[in-house]
Amino acid sequence: MRVLLLSSSSRHYNSLVKEGALLGIRFRIKKREELTEKDLQESRYEAVIVSMTTPGTVQNYLETIRKIRRYRSRVPIIAIDHFDSSSKIGNCLEAGCSDYIKPPVTNKEILMKLTFWIEWETPDRGRIVTLRNGYSFDLYKNELTHRQVPVTLSRQEGLFLHLLARYRGSFISAETLIDYIWGYGGDKNRLRVLVYKLRKKIATPLIIAMRGVGYKLENLSGELSPHCPVPGN
Repeated sequence: MRVLLLSSSSRHYNSLVKEGALLGIRFRIKKREELTEKDLQESRYEAVIVSMTTPGTVQNYLETIRKIRRYRSRVPIIAIDHFDSSSKIGNCLEAGCSDYIKPPVTNKEILMKLTFWIEWETPDRGRIVTLRNGYSFDLYKNELTHRQVPVTLSRQEGLFLHLLARYRGSFISAETLIDYIWGYGGDKNRLRVLVYKLRKKIATPLIIAMRGVGYKLENLSGELSPHCPVPGN
């Protein structure tokens, strides 16, 4: 898969490019001001990352995002910025961003977001993840079933299981989960309460926690699915 990364400095993302290559993700890094009409028309890019932490006014970046969106209505666009206000996040989303990431951020988190959005736009995104003891999770519907009977989930519980099911077998940090589920409104206490309530609904101990590391799910065999590569640390 090919990803266009807009940044004024390629050296900041050297390690990301190397780790992405191991997962079959090929990055092309360009400066925002060097973006051409041909680049905008290119259909080979499966996602775009816009690094807004580099020099340039917010309005310039927003206009670039709008231009990309006019040419590519469905391509995932992810913005990286400190986002010191909710209005700035809103402006990015209104301009056409699919998602956003706040530094400090690891390569694993960036690759995780990319994998999620690229797979979301593919036809097989509704696949079922088989778990233990008759449980399965639908990644498209965010639905947990036990022997084909739906388990009632809140929206937040569905998001929690979605991220763990997509990267089953790999620990996801509490910080990543909180940001994914609540954004600014979450904390570790809310996450612990969510996990406690979710475990009450599931007879089988599917959710594994490790202090200081995070949470994970295991699939039927306890191994990673070859269809959901986990980004490297």
